[in-house]
Amino acid sequence: MIYVEPSALGWKPLTVSWIQLGNRKWTEGNEQILGDLFDWFVPPCLLFVKKHGVQLISAGVTNLVV
Repeated sequence: MIYVEPSALGWKPLTVSWIQLGNRKWTEGNEQILGDLFDWFVPPCLLFVKKHGVQLISAGVTNLVV
């Protein structure tokens, strides 16, 4: 077993896990479209936050998505 720091994985494993383990009412049958939407929206949103956002406190999760 190889341990990898969560921050080295990025945001994608979090979304895949959420889609797989999330509320089946919302995700069942929609896995592909949800994955595509995350792939489309998350990178530009993270870029915007990185360029224009101000971090007031560290919530612990912010390093996972940068």
